[in-house]
Amino acid sequence: MLPHMRPALRIGLLLLVAAVSATACPRTAHAGNDEGIPVGNDAALTGGAVGATVEDGNALHHNPAGIGWAASDQVDGSASLFVLRRFRIDDFIQPEGQPNEDAAVTALGSVPSSLSYSRRLRPGLSIALGVFVPQQESVEVRTSYLDPRRPVDLSLVYSLGYRHYRLAGGFGARVGDDFTFGASLVVDYQEASISSQSSGGLIRGLSDGAFLVQSSSAFFAGVGLEIDLGMQWRPHDRVSVGLSIRSPVFGVFTHLESNSVQGAASVGAATGVSLTTTNVKSNDFGFDLTAPLRARLAIALRFDRGWISIDGDVQHPLDIDERNVHLDWRWNARVGAMVELSDAVTFGVGGFTDRAADKAGGIDFYGGTVGIATRTARRLDTGAPITFTTTIGARYAYGRGDASAVVVNDTDDPAMILDTTQTDLRVHEIGLHLGSGINF
Repeated sequence: MLPHMRPALRIGLLLLVAAVSATACPRTAHAGNDEGIPVGNDAALTGGAVGATVEDGNALHHNPAGIGWAASDQVDGSASLFVLRRFRIDDFIQPEGQPNEDAAVTALGSVPSSLSYSRRLRPGLSIALGVFVPQQESVEVRTSYLDPRRPVDLSLVYSLGYRHYRLAGGFGARVGDDFTFGASLVVDYQEASISSQSSGGLIRGLSDGAFLVQSSSAFFAGVGLEIDLGMQWRPHDRVSVGLSIRSPVFGVFTHLESNSVQGAASVGAATGVSLTTTNVKSNDFGFDLTAPLRARLAIALRFDRGWISIDGDVQHPLDIDERNVHLDWRWNARVGAMVELSDAVTFGVGGFTDRAADKAGGIDFYGGTVGIATRTARRLDTGAPITFTTTIGARYAYGRGDASAVVVNDTDDPAMILDTTQTDLRVHEIGLHLGSGINF
């Protein structure tokens, strides 16, 4: 920092850039959430309400006991062809005595959702492998502000990415005709990246002003282990009950690196230039708790050509200061239905919540799904049957939470020009899902 820059001018300019850098972008959508992307074809049609009905490799993600019902070998793959997200921050810039300015960001992405394989070893015993992507985000914000009442000018480019992968392997076993249990081991991988470039100017005259530029980036990656247990029970021909428990996630490796460059210049009674750089890199091994236990209960009512299911989950609070993890009690619920319109076509519809647990704030999502699945049966030259399925679904979610806003005060004191406050953040999300499966 410039040692000779006028103190009030220096503080005001730092506040001007730092405040916008810290508040211009909302938290990552689904941060602290679990189901940002539907995992599996049945889940994509029914809002994820499959805890009591899932019977393929996607059970590794929802309830491993479902693997025990597998009647044949199966490969199942699905993806979100596109996910369109529209972020809107109401009153993002709030100049005193001037109209407030909103901020809006549109992000479009294509996301792989899941790929699983289940193999029937013998009647009542199957194993499965799968890779799942329940969350993936990418957001970029570009904003600028020029105060019409004073020579304050600032601009910012801010990008944020987040990816969550689950690699799972497990088994399901059937006991009698109405009960299955299962377990899976999950390797949990998460990574996040963030970068920002900002600049600000405060010009009082031809020979009295200051300018500050800042560029920073950070990358985090973590690997953890989790054990999932589950059961499914069919006490009646028309009733299915599912219960699954995800153990806490224990982090075994974390990688962190960050870099920043900050330059400043002043013109006036004391003219000067400075440049400051910071670089941090670390790799840590251990076995530390990073995510809480999660329990899920589901009940499905079956009828001749389909089913209706309701399920919900809950997770307990967790506070880990050294990892900046602060989670509160959180519950979510899902309801869905599948109806066979014919032997070859099934219709699905569902509703869901995807609420955040972060104590510091997050985005609570509420939405619905709709779509169809088609089946085509064939026989190989050997006479063995093979069935192809295709799933097409649509998803809409509305999210609402809090975001920081910038207040521009009408004052000549540079140190008091900028302040921050809370404002509303709204998100509209539309997705198109495509999936396929092979039973053989």
